[in-house]
Amino acid sequence: MTAIHSSGCLRPELRTMPSVPYEGDRDFSRHVDEMLTGFLERKSSEMPSVAGELVREIAVLLGGGKRLRPLLCHLGWLGAGGERDDRAALQAASALELFHIAALIHDDIMDRSDLRHGVASVHRRLARYWDDPAQPERSEWFGVCSGIVAGDLCWAWSEEMFRTCCLPDAALNRAGAYLATMRTEVMAGQYLDLHPPVGFVSDWLGYAEQVNLYKTARYTVARPLQIGAALAGAPAALLSAFQQFGERLGLAFQLRDDLLGVFGDPSRTGKSNEDDLREGKRTMLVATALQYADSRQAATIESYLGNAHGRTELDCLRAAIAATGAPDRIQEAITETSRAAIEALHGAPLNELLRDTLIQLAVSLTDRAA
Repeated sequence: MTAIHSSGCLRPELRTMPSVPYEGDRDFSRHVDEMLTGFLERKSSEMPSVAGELVREIAVLLGGGKRLRPLLCHLGWLGAGGERDDRAALQAASALELFHIAALIHDDIMDRSDLRHGVASVHRRLARYWDDPAQPERSEWFGVCSGIVAGDLCWAWSEEMFRTCCLPDAALNRAGAYLATMRTEVMAGQYLDLHPPVGFVSDWLGYAEQVNLYKTARYTVARPLQIGAALAGAPAALLSAFQQFGERLGLAFQLRDDLLGVFGDPSRTGKSNEDDLREGKRTMLVATALQYADSRQAATIESYLGNAHGRTELDCLRAAIAATGAPDRIQEAITETSRAAIEALHGAPLNELLRDTLIQLAVSLTDRAA
């Protein structure tokens, strides 16, 4: 991927390459990067010069990540018989990365995150464009508002990139239905994550599972597979198999993310291992810890979760969560859920090569350190 200089020119940026065992992965990643770079160049030329700041910061964020959703969309396309080198399908798949970037930008604002992909989050970087030492709160507010605009741009551009890929209208309409559903599910999941309904208070595990399903499982795996498959005219049996596989793998993926969000190494993950704890997120890890905690452990978790000040309190909170055995239980759930995902592929109308690729993908996504 490339980033945009203040001059408006593009320069190469390092990017986290996908750790997905997929034949042709390097070529696929290169094609996605080329698609995104070309699209951003065109959009940059349409923007007034001062708004080029938004495009530059979007480009920086696009310089990181695994390209997971475009890859899954492409695998869904191939699974339904689509041609590997179809440029229109590659553009449609690449559009999902812009949707993902929009979600990340807004998510970082809501979580007040300072770091994403190993660099400052977009709203933090945009705040620097309003340099007023006398009123630092104005800089912060400018960054938040500009970040919202940047995310909105990415959502609009994702739709434009998808709809102008030159595939037949019938294909775009079939896949567009899944894309529209995915957008709604992500918004619903994000709202649940921000404000858990009162009815869930006595069942944090059930609440966390529902957030994971709407905010991650379908959005990360199931819907991208179905979008690609629908573009190629997949039969109902394959679309159903992709939903079962995707939901289960997506849940396992999020459980791994929950562990990394508390116990991961930021130098490897590229994001903070404190944000979830500082924000008081009731993830499956935390919900499981509370379920098995003794009175002292529960008191520590309830006292510091969302209210930890400084490294010492965060370390106490981590230690209490670990002492409940929750990390081991989450790891067991990851193993069981990923196994169930793989089982969902048995009997699906897929060729063996693609089935094996998806199985390897499931292993790589649930056994990762970043």
